[in-house]
Amino acid sequence: MGAGAVEIPAARRVARIATRSDALAAAEALAARWRRDAVQRDRREGPDAAALEALRASGLLGIAVPADAGGLGATTGTIADVARILATGDSALAQQLQGHVGNVHLVAQGPASLRAVVLADVLDRGDRFGNTNTDRVPPDDGRPWSATVAVDGDEAVLTAEKAYATGASTADWLAVPATAADGATRIAVLRRTTDGVTVDGAWDAFGQRATLSGGARFDRVRLPAAWVLDPWRDPVAAEALLHRSQIVHPAIEVGLAEAVVAGPWPLAVRRRGAFARAAADVAAARALLDRAAAAIDALGAAPDALAVAEAGLALHAVKALAYRTSVRVADAATAWVGADDATRDRLDLLWRNARTHAVHDPGRWSFHHVGRHVLTGRFPASRLPGLRDHGPLAAPVVPPRLSGGAATEAVAGLGEDGPAGELRRAAADLSVARGAVRAAAAFVARPPRAWPEAAVERAADEPFAALRFGELAVTLEALDALVTSAAAALRDGKGTLAAAQARLQVDRWASRIVSDGLEIAGASALTRARGLDGAWRALLESRRTRPPGPDWAALAAAAAG
Repeated sequence: MGAGAVEIPAARRVARIATRSDALAAAEALAARWRRDAVQRDRREGPDAAALEALRASGLLGIAVPADAGGLGATTGTIADVARILATGDSALAQQLQGHVGNVHLVAQGPASLRAVVLADVLDRGDRFGNTNTDRVPPDDGRPWSATVAVDGDEAVLTAEKAYATGASTADWLAVPATAADGATRIAVLRRTTDGVTVDGAWDAFGQRATLSGGARFDRVRLPAAWVLDPWRDPVAAEALLHRSQIVHPAIEVGLAEAVVAGPWPLAVRRRGAFARAAADVAAARALLDRAAAAIDALGAAPDALAVAEAGLALHAVKALAYRTSVRVADAATAWVGADDATRDRLDLLWRNARTHAVHDPGRWSFHHVGRHVLTGRFPASRLPGLRDHGPLAAPVVPPRLSGGAATEAVAGLGEDGPAGELRRAAADLSVARGAVRAAAAFVARPPRAWPEAAVERAADEPFAALRFGELAVTLEALDALVTSAAAALRDGKGTLAAAQARLQVDRWASRIVSDGLEIAGASALTRARGLDGAWRALLESRRTRPPGPDWAALAAAAAG
């Protein structure tokens, strides 16, 4: 055992999670336990052994183990929901799932000798992976990692220094990216207690403190050569597995936002329009999270490169929205805090955790990726270190397009009156807004030159344009997902709040989307002959002909309260 490591004793009994319902119930129970001590945990140094032991004993660490190895083989949607629920209790502890889930998926594709040992320990002992993905020392000599791993007969030798090692100081297993002798990236899998491994929990960020994301050192650590993996032999499958583990990041941010609106706010606060708008923002982020998880699950066992790239865009969309929503909802909640110290301290923790987590995986770049695709049809390059030299995963460049549109199908067959009728009209307004953004993006993607200060030849390559079109596209996708989920809720007979939130959000954003699209397109797009102002007038006509309805913000607030 390396110096600085913290031993967490194995649980005498680890629950077995057999169904999705079992997983969600276990997550709710664990989140409630973590929530009680979250503020105090954040204030003290070192790990909370009891909280980590509860995670181990819950059986939730085994949900990603494939069914053929005795685990649940959880879907991406289930993994996202578990992470989201746990984050409502303590997002720092919930983050332990991110590296763990990805590495369990990695090991499940590995050699039988490693798979048999690790997966059994995860299920039977509640063993957990820590994260060691970031080199402390910058790479040099063109290598992807300064960390190295060299095979010597039946053994391999690992030398590395890692930072941002979330959970490594209390983990059972580590998976360490390093550069092999051929210059390619490999993953060395080993027990944390292996000789030569030193880990620490030193971590001075102002949020997510309980992640203990300190450092790890590997001083000529020896491990079986068979436990040095090359997971990128099938690049498409490797990227699909990355998406499954990355879904945990936006799920944590959605959980943080849900925790803000679920706080012990008095009825007077819950009936405010500002509260209704914040709750609707959170509902939209949750709907987009569900949509991204479904897109990843739809990839199946043998996806093609285009499908994986499109699922990656769906993941970028929810990252962008969730990261922004969690912080802005917490910002808004500062106006609701009264004299209650406990509420203030809880909100302070939620904001610090949301801000810290979002900055470590900055969502602003996800807006850029989505916007660049809308303008050029290009997909972002892989974030996997072993695939970075492969460019955009060999996915074809497709004609630029906006996703979404499911809301139109979802509302088909709903009635014309009441909440159902409002959802139908909301879906129609969304179609108008989507058409305006599509027209503006098509204009920018054609030969028009960028604004001179942009220092690029084409407007489609202007970073500002990519960012702004990404924001519009993500907002459209979230609204589409929200209307779609509200329609499903109505059909289940429980859609009053969902319908009110969807109508509120479309009313808030549709006209702004149209106007902002024209602003980004620039002055030369604004001639009457192009007709790009027609979308705004169509929304105006929609408002004029709409039957009188309630104050949707008040209705949403009343339903939420």
